[in-house]
Amino acid sequence: MRIIGQIILIAGLAAAGAGAWYGWDRLAGGEAGKASATVTPATVRPVTVELAAVTPRQLARVVEAVGTARAMDAVTVATKISGRIAELNFTPGTTVEAGRVLAALDDAAARANVAQLEAAVHEAQTQLERTRQLRQRNAVSAAEFDTRTTSLAGARAQLAAARAELADHKVVAPFSGRVGLRQVSIGAVVGPDTAITTLDDIDPIKLSFAVPETALAQLSAGQTVAARSAAYPDDAFTGRVQFIDTRIDVATRAVTVEAAVDNPDGRLKPGMFMAVTLTLDPGPDVPTIPEAAMIREGRLAYVYVAGTDGVARRRIIEPGRRQDGLIEVLKGLEPGEPVVVAGHQRLRDGAPITVATGTGTPPAAAG
Repeated sequence: MRIIGQIILIAGLAAAGAGAWYGWDRLAGGEAGKASATVTPATVRPVTVELAAVTPRQLARVVEAVGTARAMDAVTVATKISGRIAELNFTPGTTVEAGRVLAALDDAAARANVAQLEAAVHEAQTQLERTRQLRQRNAVSAAEFDTRTTSLAGARAQLAAARAELADHKVVAPFSGRVGLRQVSIGAVVGPDTAITTLDDIDPIKLSFAVPETALAQLSAGQTVAARSAAYPDDAFTGRVQFIDTRIDVATRAVTVEAAVDNPDGRLKPGMFMAVTLTLDPGPDVPTIPEAAMIREGRLAYVYVAGTDGVARRRIIEPGRRQDGLIEVLKGLEPGEPVVVAGHQRLRDGAPITVATGTGTPPAAAG
């Protein structure tokens, strides 16, 4: 019995000791947890950050659209009359000046007709002069003189028509531009409906695109346009607005705008699809911050503002337009306030900060 009692006593003392140890460990752990959860500037190492001030700037208002390149002037070159092609005086893809003869029809018959009518005019002039002399001596009647006069006028009219028909045997460029491919060959019989080639004036080239009617009040001729093509992704082609349509499309609620884009090397072709950025008149100065300063969490946007007490405070903002690495701030910041642009990945609201040398000016302490 004594042995059993001793065993029970030893077991009880062991259990009591284990309980006391467990309780002490829990108590010590709880206090340590409380100490580690408390974050104060006095106990956390400052985070090195870079700052930038909220700066008022003008941000250009832009409209992005898609457009189609078109020639300033474009025609399908054809003859006025029917005939056989005798000459083709152009090289496809080259630039020609206005008035240059691009093609000529066989004009042998037309030239012969002009020569015949020139002779008829000469004869009519001779007959009229002879009749005038006779009329002065009253050798012929006034009616005879009038008949000769009418005959000369008729001959001259026929000659003028023949010369015009002869001129129509030559096809000339109506304006300066770049000719397209040959559609016919020398010796082919063509008519007014037969295309010989095309002629396009593409320097500058016309760019047509639609602008929403909401931007109509800020839209005006002379505004800058930048255009890009998938064919030349690294190049921007610049131009200016020339014309604004007088009507709004009732289906799209947009107005058609035409801009002239410089195209000296002819790389842009009529029909090309282009992405257009139209710069509208800039508005007043607005507060801006670098894009790197803004942090997004879902629909929420915020920044860290450096306070005069050496800590960073999280502040929710309402961003506006973006341009050239800057963001317009509609609400939440005032000009001159310093915001963190680098190092905010390790920041928390109320965390102490130190400003990296040469990257910004820490806010002055109050008092």
